[in-house]
Amino acid sequence: MRSENLEFIALLESSGWNQVEAAKRLHKTQAVISRWKNNIDPADRATVELFKLLLSVEKPSAIAPAALHDAPLSGDIDIWRNRAKRAEQELADLRQGLRILLDGPNSKIQQIADTIQAQLEDKAHTERTAPKPLPES
Repeated sequence: MRSENLEFIALLESSGWNQVEAAKRLHKTQAVISRWKNNIDPADRATVELFKLLLSVEKPSAIAPAALHDAPLSGDIDIWRNRAKRAEQELADLRQGLRILLDGPNSKIQQIADTIQAQLEDKAHTERTAPKPLPES
């Protein structure tokens, strides 16, 4: 079984979501989720990463190292332990990135929202104070 599919299945099982819910959250069809779960098609890496990101925000315990270690894996155990360590570091990096984007009044998203709000207010003020053309007679 492909490693992306194994990881996807582990995330799906630890999330507690059924295929329909996972499809809705990941912007895929239920048929695609089923094909990935049954290893018919390879799961795409971007969606697996999105799944991790969603779970890290909505259900952090679902992607805790223990949940990922319980996945049905085969092969050299040292290889899988190294992959788990890298995945844990990637997860920590993802969480840090989310904190930068989402947390507090100095977050990137808040800065963007403030800039847009200021531009809208400036435009509204300009439209209110601009001289109106005289009607033609």
